[in-house]
Amino acid sequence: MKRDTRLLTKKNYELIVVGGGIYGAAVAWDAALRGLSVALVEQGDFGSGTTFNSLKIVHGGLRYLQTLDLKRFRESVRERMILMRIAPHLVHPMPCVMPTYGHMMKGPEVLLAGLTLNDILSADRNRLKDPEKKIPGTRLLSAKQTREMLPGIDSAGINGGAFWTDAQMTSSERMVIAFILSAVAKGAQAVNYMKAREILVQGRKAVGIRAEDRLTGRKLEIRGDAIVNAAGGWAGDWHGDSATHCLPLLSTAMNLVVRGHLLHESAAGIYGRYEYPVPDGYHQGRHLLFMAPWRQYTLIGTYHRPYEESDVHLRVTENEILSFLNEINSSRTEPVRRDSVTFFYKGFLPMDGINPKTGEVQLTKHYRIIEHERENGLKNLITVAGVKYTTARDVAAKTVDLVFCKRGNKVPPCRTHCTPLMGGHIYRFDDFLNRTRKTAPGLPESVIDHLAVHYGSDTSALYRYLDDDESLRESLPGSREVIGAQIVHAVREEMAVHLADVVLRRTALGSGECPSEEALEICARLMGLELRWNAAKRQKEIRAVQSIYKPFKPIKE
Repeated sequence: MKRDTRLLTKKNYELIVVGGGIYGAAVAWDAALRGLSVALVEQGDFGSGTTFNSLKIVHGGLRYLQTLDLKRFRESVRERMILMRIAPHLVHPMPCVMPTYGHMMKGPEVLLAGLTLNDILSADRNRLKDPEKKIPGTRLLSAKQTREMLPGIDSAGINGGAFWTDAQMTSSERMVIAFILSAVAKGAQAVNYMKAREILVQGRKAVGIRAEDRLTGRKLEIRGDAIVNAAGGWAGDWHGDSATHCLPLLSTAMNLVVRGHLLHESAAGIYGRYEYPVPDGYHQGRHLLFMAPWRQYTLIGTYHRPYEESDVHLRVTENEILSFLNEINSSRTEPVRRDSVTFFYKGFLPMDGINPKTGEVQLTKHYRIIEHERENGLKNLITVAGVKYTTARDVAAKTVDLVFCKRGNKVPPCRTHCTPLMGGHIYRFDDFLNRTRKTAPGLPESVIDHLAVHYGSDTSALYRYLDDDESLRESLPGSREVIGAQIVHAVREEMAVHLADVVLRRTALGSGECPSEEALEICARLMGLELRWNAAKRQKEIRAVQSIYKPFKPIKE
């Protein structure tokens, strides 16, 4: 995958996709797989916006049974299974537990009904032939079992627990890259750091976009028959007044990364106390937090707040971290300390509004596919407003269906539900992992396993770098897993152009915490050899990465 901006202007594309997060990537892959010529542009790096703010969970939809939203439940069950099928290296089952309290809505009787309904309505959840992907049935736990599975959690009032299995992504960032690599392999043109500035309109038809290369400043026009706006929270930034009125309201969602495993091997839903401002003071209440073990960390989410325009860069402040820690620690007997928080990130989520009685953000429950011809008469423009990572592929399929309908063509069948992504050509994951361990060229098992769950069936593509340079097989300082070959591969084959692209989204080096200065210097040196960086450029890239891990300090007026 090479970054070639010249190709964007050399023909009229059948589809232009604006936005390279999980929704835009899934649309580009589906459209390319169905035979459309596709151009995808992303203003930053692929998956660097809201998509980066992920708890890595692939939801099976259990929570939707609380409101008997059976449609969303079935969508989630299906999409969880599909992601395990098309990206088996990246998605694996994850056990989950939630304590029960009393005998009302949070009690074991109500949860047992929900668990039973879950098992009945998801009876087809294990259609995959890989035993590693099996999702076992749910069950109730005793109070003693629940307390043992939730060390450090305030056990007052716990009278049991619900146990179920969902799934977790090894790397949500690599998932986006897999979608984009797959689209490019089918002929799509994808370019990062290419910002859409405005829509090109002839009459009442969108005929393309005017864009700016953020690396060179070059402005260009990209022509296309149809445009899908999958820019998420930035969807209204580049098309003026043509669609702003029909876009959803925005909220922000923040997650924390904490060093070590706060729980055992299960993820957990825990009720934390919050305090939100309301017109006549403050409202106190409880809402559900989720903690999930991931690598050597615990992911904790989610801290929801209304979006303020001053927050356009989605920077996390120290006050936000401390406020969220207060919510988290209200549920714990062993508080999470500030110095154990290694990383934090924030993204946009659509909201319906704010509850005037409690001050809580009311998140939008359903995705929207906005056909602008119906909204304001502008033809050939479709905006996608997604609400969750898990169902992006399904929403993309429906969006591409609409693109074909608007073209007046017969809609070809979607095949993304059964076509493996790049790296996903794996029949049984455990067998694949054992073969990879046996055939890897003299690498430590920790490195082999890491490569296998990040690159899947394409792992061997990294071996050629080891033949050219023995030093590239060495793990980077502070990591037992990431090797130099991954850095070179990211530049040559995955369009990494900044150090942050490699540290945060092509490798796992900095996904949990800031790498050491020595590790960053080695990464910058390897990238610099590929991209001809001088010493000043390398230092600039290192400082830019280090700033990401520091809370934002608003300028006082």
